[in-house]
Amino acid sequence: MKINRPWLKQMMMFGLVLMAWISMSAEAGLFGFGGTSWKEEVLLHDGGELL
Repeated sequence: MKINRPWLKQMMMFGLVLMAWISMSAEAGLFGFGGTSWKEEVLLHDGGELL
């Protein structure tokens, strides 16, 4: 398919780049900011906990 309209080709390329950017940043929180925070606790051999 040949596209003779340069603005349409640019809009298609912009759409592809936008979809790729959104799909890559989907796992990193909202646009790469925020995310999940957790605290890891380790049980030591003497029964104590290491935070």
